[in-house]
Amino acid sequence: MVHTEGYYTGNYGVPHWLILLLPIIHVLFLPITTTQGAFTSTFAATSAQVAAEREKYKGRYMEPVGKIPVLKTKAARDENLPRMLWETSEKAVADILKRKIGQ
Repeated sequence: MVHTEGYYTGNYGVPHWLILLLPIIHVLFLPITTTQGAFTSTFAATSAQVAAEREKYKGRYMEPVGKIPVLKTKAARDENLPRMLWETSEKAVADILKRKIGQ
């Protein structure tokens, strides 16, 4: 079936019983609004505290609102992983671009 209205009004194959549970799932697992969810990003971008303590917050993960969590796992504390992720991402993007450009 082709939907030409510009949007899909079906349930994308999600079982009807699960759709009925979505409000409950939302309350249990997503207890904040999208506006509340934006608070930490807004804090990071606009806070005088972040500007004053730039090195403390630089490249750090923050939890609402503006808290830097204690990293509990060995992988989370591994300072090489972010660099490895960045380098791997750069290589993957470069490979894709080379294929698309045909170089």
